[in-house]
Amino acid sequence: MEVELKFFAIEKDEIITKLEEIGATKEFESTVEDVCFENAHTTYKNAEANLLRLRTMNGNIFLTAKGPRIPGPMKTREETEVEVVDYEAMKNLLEQLGYTPTPTHTKKRTHFTHTDAHFEIDEHDFCPPFLEIETTSAEAMRTVCAKLDIDIEKGDKRTIMELYPERFQ
Repeated sequence: MEVELKFFAIEKDEIITKLEEIGATKEFESTVEDVCFENAHTTYKNAEANLLRLRTMNGNIFLTAKGPRIPGPMKTREETEVEVVDYEAMKNLLEQLGYTPTPTHTKKRTHFTHTDAHFEIDEHDFCPPFLEIETTSAEAMRTVCAKLDIDIEKGDKRTIMELYPERFQ
């Protein structure tokens, strides 16, 4: 299970300092490229539906399936992710199964970890940087927000596609 919130209006350097103060480890800083795949039951524009994504990040390739969103104050959904060896072969396989790729979406990501939490500072060319926190439970989310002195009530559970739909036409 993945529990996620985004925090906007951040100062990147301030967040990095706070992450270092709580003992978070910087894992990488990399360009991330995402291609989602759609069919009659899976569309990346519907945040409530399933999602299938092929991602390149930090020299690795991942195929991720996300289940429908579970109602609640935080973005919560099942997620299954596997590492892939050959990007083009996986893309071709998905297309042969009837999935249609969406345009590639690119961002810069700085990724930190601490215990079971993941902290990602994402930078897009169309919006200010934001912090995305991923944990395994609502309680873990409350704990890490308190450690970082972040008001959990300011967390946003919407996807980037919901926030900036004009960028994902």
